[in-house]
Amino acid sequence: MPSRVLRHSVWVAGAALALSGSVLAFKSTRTESVTATHIRAATSESVTAQSKDWSLDAVEWSRYQSLKQGVRSHLSHPGITPFEVLGIHARTQEERRHYARAFAQFMHEDTARILAFQREYDRAIRELSADQQMIAAEQVRRRNDGPSSALRRTDALAVVVKQDCLPCDRLTSLALKASSAVAEVEVFALNLDGESSDRLRKSLDDVHADSRARTGTPVRLLPAEPLLRSLNLTPEHVPMLLRRRSGNYERVPISVLH
Repeated sequence: MPSRVLRHSVWVAGAALALSGSVLAFKSTRTESVTATHIRAATSESVTAQSKDWSLDAVEWSRYQSLKQGVRSHLSHPGITPFEVLGIHARTQEERRHYARAFAQFMHEDTARILAFQREYDRAIRELSADQQMIAAEQVRRRNDGPSSALRRTDALAVVVKQDCLPCDRLTSLALKASSAVAEVEVFALNLDGESSDRLRKSLDDVHADSRARTGTPVRLLPAEPLLRSLNLTPEHVPMLLRRRSGNYERVPISVLH
């Protein structure tokens, strides 16, 4: 009888341990499952927020990420936008046109924001330096005559042009050929509409094809009117060459392209 009681006690103790181990294993698995669920939820929320920033749905965003991590990671600048990636790899003409218009609208709005901020910055500088001589003219002349006036790899070249203008075409061609010396080339065109934008973009692509393949320097096509207003210039000043350095545009001679 004592032997049976002993065996029974051992069996009960073993069953209790097994049950305890099962409970712990269940709790551990459940904790891992909850943690993984939270991570997936947080990732999903982050992706949703990013796609909304670009007005893209989940399917478009997934396709953009897949394309950018593939061949575009070797051919394009890391800062290429989702609109450009999806437009370059468009499966139909309608899709290509959709992303081209979305990108044009995005860049148009961003240019307006940048220029609005630039105007406020210029106004603040004028207010702060109203009674001070912040820059000595002689030093400026020496600086412009020295090597610091040359193009830097972090600069952007900007040409302001109009259509059906041979000097404009020549200036644009020179700027594109010099694209390897800068981070970006901006082409600001007057009276830019859908048809003229397509025509000018094709022309830019044809001229820039060789240098872009070597350097990956992006070329942006933008409306000229907001830029001219911000610089207090008129269409009569076109064509002209600008250099953007540290967010500031300044006119530079064509000689910097040679």
